[in-house]
Order: sequence, then structure tokens, then C-alpha cells
Amino acid sequence: IMLNREYSWTKWRSFIQLMVGVVLFSAPLWDHSNDVSGAQKSTSAQFNFIIGISAVAVEVTLSGFASIYFEKVIKTDNIQLGIWDRNFQLALGSFPIYVGFMFWHAVSCTESTGNKCEVMFGGWSLMAVVCSMFGAGGGLLVALSIKYGDSILKTLATTGSIILSSLLDHFLLGGPLSPVMICGGIQVVLAICNYTFDATVSDEQVFSSIEAGKTLEGKTCDDEEKGEHADRKIKP
Repeated sequence: IMLNREYSWTKWRSFIQLMVGVVLFSAPLWDHSNDVSGAQKSTSAQFNFIIGISAVAVEVTLSGFASIYFEKVIKTDNIQLGIWDRNFQLALGSFPIYVGFMFWHAVSCTESTGNKCEVMFGGWSLMAVVCSMFGAGGGLLVALSIKYGDSILKTLATTGSIILSSLLDHFLLGGPLSPVMICGGIQVVLAICNYTFDATVSDEQVFSSIEAGKTLEGKTCDDEEKGEHADRKIKP
């Protein structure tokens, strides 16, 4: 809606298939039925499930809106700013929030331990610096993928990276990998292939092809007229 784009039924099918694959892949990680029992299971588990689903729905909605709006600003804004400028503008809004979190953590840490805790860079290690650098680099890669691709391709790449990281976690660190997760991973891969190799011609492509044909036809007619005019000049 925001970018005035239309997608074929094949791509809509790949979107639904991708959603189902992600749900199947992450479903075994939600199963904590053995942790609670009885009345506690019927109350706290259901309440936590509703809160979790609501939080995920809000997060997904805000993330999708941010990606689409960022793509709209990058590609259609009259003020053509670069990736660095747009990322710096987005980071300005998060500075006050994180500064507030740092002071709140320092005050709570001081009250709980009795010792004065550092406000900035408290508890930072070399691994924390490396992880933060990877996070910053990942943000720049996301911005570049939106600029030279689109938000949906970014989402497909992110989903594929989750599948790959989960496989590496299983084979290298002994993480979970159930048959349901394997079926979900296969669904995700098929959804990516369906979207990427969709051969349906959209209305925009038809219109652009017609316009290109008219332009080429006009140029050909102009060249023929110029050639006939030149021949007339050459003839005695």
C-alpha cells in the first residue's frame, strides 16, 4: 500500500508458505508444558502465551512498518540522502532511550549491591565489543539490502539466515532439531524459491515493456526518416 506495488498469486502463496514454515520451525521451542502442571498450567501458561503472542504481533508489525517506511524514504524521497545519513537519523531517536536505560541500570545495580556501578561501559568485555560490532555491521547490511533490493528480499534473507544459524547450532553446539523443525525449514526454503523464481509477469512489467517498445519504435521511425532524407540529399 505504501509503495503502490502489486504481487502475483505465486508470491502471495510464498508469503503464506514462509509464515507457516517459520511457525513450524519455532513451534518446538515454545513447548514448555512439562515445566508447569495443574492449575498453574491452566492460568499462568495461558496468560503468558497470550502476552507472548501479543508482543510478537506488535514487534512484527512495527518491524515491517519500519522496513517499508525506510525503503520508501530511501527510494522515493526528494532529499536523496545516503545510507549513513538515514541510519544516523534513526539512531538519534534511540539515544535518549538507551541513555535512560543505562542510568536506570546503574541506579538499580547500586541499590541492590550497595556498591557504585558504572553508568557507561560497565561489564563490557572484548566479546561484547565484537558482538556490538557485528550488530552494527548487520544493520548496515540490512540497509543496503533494502536500498538495492526491497524489504521482502531482506525478510527472505533474514529467514534463511535463521534456518542456517539453527542448523549450525545443532551440528556445532548440539542445539535442538526436531522433525517438525526440519519440515518448517523445508517450507522456508521452498517459499524462498517460489518467490525468487516466480515467472509471472506483473502489470508494471507489461506497461514498462509497452513503453519501451513504443520508444524503440519511435526511434526506428525517426532513423528511417533520417535515412530517407539523407538519400534524397545524395541523389542528383
